[in-house]
Amino acid sequence: MQRTCPLHRHRTLGLTALIALAAAPAAVAQVLPDGFVDEPIVTGLHASACMAFLPDGRVLATQQNNFRVILVDPGPPATTSVVGTVDSVAWMPEGGLLGVAVDPRWPVAPYLYFHTTCSAGPQIHVVRYGVTGDLDGTGNGVMALDSLSRYRVLDAPNAWVNHNGGQLHFGADDMLYVSLGDDGRDCEAQRPELLRGKILRLDVLGLPDGPGGPPPQADIAPPDNPFFAHSDPRARLTWAYGLRNPYSFSIDPPTGRIVIADVGAALAEEINLATVPGLNFGWPLYEGPYQGIACSNPDTMGVSPEQPIYWYGRPKGVPNASVAVISGGVYRAVPAGPASFPSEYEGNVFLSESTQGFMRRLVFDGAAWQLADSVPGQPSAENWGEDYDGATDFALGPDGALWYAKYTEGGSSQTGAIRRIRWAGTASTPPEPGARLRLERPVPSPASRLASLAWVQPRTAVVTLEAFDVGGARVRRIIPPATFTAGRHTVSWDLEDGSGVRVPPGVYFITLVADGGARVSQRLVVLD
Repeated sequence: MQRTCPLHRHRTLGLTALIALAAAPAAVAQVLPDGFVDEPIVTGLHASACMAFLPDGRVLATQQNNFRVILVDPGPPATTSVVGTVDSVAWMPEGGLLGVAVDPRWPVAPYLYFHTTCSAGPQIHVVRYGVTGDLDGTGNGVMALDSLSRYRVLDAPNAWVNHNGGQLHFGADDMLYVSLGDDGRDCEAQRPELLRGKILRLDVLGLPDGPGGPPPQADIAPPDNPFFAHSDPRARLTWAYGLRNPYSFSIDPPTGRIVIADVGAALAEEINLATVPGLNFGWPLYEGPYQGIACSNPDTMGVSPEQPIYWYGRPKGVPNASVAVISGGVYRAVPAGPASFPSEYEGNVFLSESTQGFMRRLVFDGAAWQLADSVPGQPSAENWGEDYDGATDFALGPDGALWYAKYTEGGSSQTGAIRRIRWAGTASTPPEPGARLRLERPVPSPASRLASLAWVQPRTAVVTLEAFDVGGARVRRIIPPATFTAGRHTVSWDLEDGSGVRVPPGVYFITLVADGGARVSQRLVVLD
């Protein structure tokens, strides 16, 4: 039986009400610069809040209000199917089933992670489920959550119906990053040991298989987290703090930088950039460039927080204005991606306004982040795109397009969608025939002393090469993230693990990742 949340007086409209009030009564066409096309992949979803790609290009979408996970096969033709329902979730205006992340070892370790609200407590839960079925997209296309595999990774407090955060993503470092709002307790965002107003960084790949949890927080705290020496184990999970409601955030795989969209209170919506661990983004001492409220915490005196890289004002005189900034992330062209944006977009930061409907892009001029200059067909000097109300999550697709989840159209149910923005202009460079990331079969296989590993990449990229056992545990990072030019490359693996011990005989999977996105694997048999 689903447990419902107690009702509390809240100070800002929730995600559901906010989007329903702001959305137009009928569908409108998105407005984009010349050469760009916005198109639906699937429509008719129910309150689609967040999305994530599987390595084979299929998409997982969460439905906030009925707690279902939807599998989208882009096709053509595009199809949808229900993967399952996440249990122990209760809906609230800014809660329910929110974020989804795919285990970076998939399909060797077929786990999905979810950000959910208001289970018994009430609390925020990060949970993990195992998945069965067609894991690599080569079979009948059917997958299912294993309802008996539910593992509670983390519990966080949830006293209010709003300010829950809501997303989680794996970084190129294989760590799980989780956003938590301040839960209506402003000054707790300034205390690293309290799980409110934070971006957390968790080491979850070593957790045991099967159901259970939550583990001791010390067991999922990476030793290189910024507050690992803190006496409180909760602080050891914190990566960034001083945030109000970071509902959406995005990780730039080549750099590890995190673009955080922090929803404001009365004055400003912020885009923050976490370039190093341990940054304090100032809430509630500051909101955008404005001074906020004072906190009694002794360690907040004289704080000089990290400034947002971009902010825009909220409607004046409207204390509960329906405004919510959404991170579009850092754009990176996909090698040979047929929908990749032109080169001038490389490294741009995108953002959208989920209720006012605009999209904007930022460029770094060598000293600071600024709004990019207008391009032909752009709807206004500030707005790169318009009519994006209801967009709640963005992700770079394997085709180089910018995909997004649309929560609703016109406030009506069953009008959510997965859509994409792609470049279709004549200036795009068509991919060379067969140009794609390719990992060759290891030589020899079976191997007893050394294995030669070769791959071909169509363009310069940051590459990681790793070996996993059949249980999904990483046994060796053969190549840590490093830049390689286009062409064929070869390395040797001495069949030792990270501590220099020979791996036992068995089956291993060699996995190559380029720019934190494109991923290919090959099987290797190791003999005595």
